[in-house]
Amino acid sequence: MQNYFQGCKTLDEAKTLYKKLALKLHPDKGGLTADFQEMLNQFHAFKPESEKFKGEAEQWNSKEYADIINQLLNIEGITIVVCGSWIWLEGDTKPIKEQIKAIDTGETLKRGFSKAKEQWYFSPKGYRKKSKGVLTYDQIKGFYGEEKITKNGKNQKQRIAN
Repeated sequence: MQNYFQGCKTLDEAKTLYKKLALKLHPDKGGLTADFQEMLNQFHAFKPESEKFKGEAEQWNSKEYADIINQLLNIEGITIVVCGSWIWLEGDTKPIKEQIKAIDTGETLKRGFSKAKEQWYFSPKGYRKKSKGVLTYDQIKGFYGEEKITKNGKNQKQRIAN
């Protein structure tokens, strides 16, 4: 049995690897159901060696996060951008806004629309802004990096210098 998350020390590393593996192993993408399920079970069981903040692992729900990614992969015409613990949607979302609204966010995530960025997002329900400053979307991406996932399965990872 393959240990998919061997070498991952943080939650962010595991999330990044999960996104890549989900696209590669998902049965709709030509993967085997058993391999996908094993990877998913390992993702749900992952415990980070280090945390960004105290309690990060306890506030994290891998099943809800994976479910949202899988639901979004079924929607045509969007690019999924994962940046830190946030999931942003790029593309023309107006024709599919009802599909986005229908996504079950579970107990630990929330859905919203940023008028300033003109984008839909999913974020942790417990998120609280700790500073009075306002960061632009590019500044957030520069701090956390980003992983873009498109329906055709191409991933584009970018790191923008601070």
